[in-house]
Amino acid sequence: MRLPKSFIYTPDSSNDSLELWRQQTVFLLLRTLLLVGGPVICFAIYNELRLGRWPIAILALIVLSVIILSIFADHLYYRLRALILITNLLVLGLIGLGTFGIHGIHPSLLIASVVLAVLLLGS
Repeated sequence: MRLPKSFIYTPDSSNDSLELWRQQTVFLLLRTLLLVGGPVICFAIYNELRLGRWPIAILALIVLSVIILSIFADHLYYRLRALILITNLLVLGLIGLGTFGIHGIHPSLLIASVVLAVLLLGS
């Protein structure tokens, strides 16, 4: 399935204040996630590898690389970046919920992904 070009690439001009707010919010969320969450994810990868949990370590490495790539790909439209952020939160929440159960931060990640989907992708 191919995404429409308007979903992937930034449109030429946008004067809508809600669109501008969403662009700035996605921009700041991704960079804050990398700045604050990057070292935490790196430590989690090291810890999971030390404990022998390879699938979770590989998942965390994939999530970190996708976040880094989405930050530095300047031509991506903000909706696609928001979708990448929300998908990462949703996947981490579901995998963690299936692995560790209801305890921990994983239910909060699922709730955060729903709230961010409404705020950043709502029509």
